[in-house]
Amino acid sequence: DSPDLFDANRPMVRRARYARLRAGSRKWWLKQIQAASTPEELWMALLLFATWAGSKTVQELSETLDKVIVGLSTSEWHGLYSSFLRAVEINSGRSWINPLEISVSELPPQICERTVALLAGRSPHTTADELYERYLTDYKGDDSVIASIRSDILVRRALGDEMIWPQAVESLKSSYRLGAPSNRAFMEAFSSIPGRNRLFPETVARQIVEHPLDFPDSLVRVAEARCRHLDAAKILPVGSVAVEEGWFTD
Repeated sequence: DSPDLFDANRPMVRRARYARLRAGSRKWWLKQIQAASTPEELWMALLLFATWAGSKTVQELSETLDKVIVGLSTSEWHGLYSSFLRAVEINSGRSWINPLEISVSELPPQICERTVALLAGRSPHTTADELYERYLTDYKGDDSVIASIRSDILVRRALGDEMIWPQAVESLKSSYRLGAPSNRAFMEAFSSIPGRNRLFPETVARQIVEHPLDFPDSLVRVAEARCRHLDAAKILPVGSVAVEEGWFTD
């Protein structure tokens, strides 16, 4: 009963609900995005679209999304992504927000990293990996959001392939330098489960401990714990040394 997303005479919650029910309507979403006449209206349309639009709708309107989102200022973009990420986290697993099932190979060959970030935010890990390989592998920019997403994907992949850790650590260093928030994949893997630091390669842990100011505190703490564990394992008990050296034999 609120088909106009920007009709201020209707309660916002009703308009948002109507938008959610239009998840699969490509024509309706396109009309709303094109009808946005102020930065606030565009922000609202993009947030709801990124959060609730169906997979097919997102796939078909990816170029439209890309053309609009590239025009946002840095502060507008960061605010949009922060709100989007929060919405996804709050509603994850509920019936009205589903993971995106998109074909990365059918996306435009060139889309901006911001669009990739929004797509990856609702995608399964396999799709996020494909997005990374196609669009973010050679990213050298200074957007803290994009840097954080790259490091998040690389850390998750490094947990299954130790050879990726050097690349992941460099990405973590870069994102920290840009002021990116704490890495989600790293925090989930190491901060919540005692003993998980044992999965951290020794060479990587010692590299971080040697340059603690280059990394976030959470990462340094895990690296230090890993190094303590490794060093403690190398210490021989006094009793063993005494027996081996014959301290108490005549």
